[in-house]
Amino acid sequence: MSENQFKTVYKEAYKMISKLSVESPEAKRIRAQFRHAAAMIPGENPMLWGWLLENLDPELQGKDGDISYAEYAIYITLSMFAIGPRNEDGRTIAEATAIAEIKRNRLVSAETATDMIEMQTALRGLIKLIDSKGYAFNYGKLAEDLLYWQINKTNIARKWEREYARKEK
Repeated sequence: MSENQFKTVYKEAYKMISKLSVESPEAKRIRAQFRHAAAMIPGENPMLWGWLLENLDPELQGKDGDISYAEYAIYITLSMFAIGPRNEDGRTIAEATAIAEIKRNRLVSAETATDMIEMQTALRGLIKLIDSKGYAFNYGKLAEDLLYWQINKTNIARKWEREYARKEK
């Protein structure tokens, strides 16, 4: 996977977040569907999956019916945006967790997830806590991290632990 693909995932996530950030009836409907889909795999809601594919760079789309890593990363990111803070800053999710003084084990449950569904579940709880404490993070960075997590879980766990430790002090 090239560095360019990570940047494209970042940009694509933000392109879709900007579409979901407006207060139009369609954006509200799609956000509501993403909130509901925060516990589903991509494609379980065909209408939502169609919306995502219509708005996603074809270069990032899966082939032969398979879900690409990029599709999954962006799908989860949009689901988390629908349930999480609308404001954001430059922090990563690990930094926001540390600053919000959320116990490390909440982050570890995401780091040690065995698959993307488990990751979604862990992130959903973590992001609700971050939001309830009034903090935010960068959704584009989350999309990049989720893309990379599917390739090398250990490196993302190390990265998140390093970021958490730096902000905790």
